[in-house]
Amino acid sequence: METIQLILIVIVAIGLFMLYHTIFRVYYFGFAGIASVIGGCLLLAAVLVAIFFTYIWWFIAIGIIGFVVFTYVKSKSADPA
Repeated sequence: METIQLILIVIVAIGLFMLYHTIFRVYYFGFAGIASVIGGCLLLAAVLVAIFFTYIWWFIAIGIIGFVVFTYVKSKSADPA
């Protein structure tokens, strides 16, 4: 489980860095600038992955309930009667 979490942290950190760089068009001044941004992205990714793995069963339950409600509402709106 820890290996999956570490892989996810790296993937999420890369995604956050790309998103941050695309949105803000940041210019990095030296190694300290890029290292602090990458460190911040790694920290945020670690927090997000930890929250996800802590509450994964809640996310699954909410997803199932949402799917059931969505299919029920969709089936009721499709009936003309």
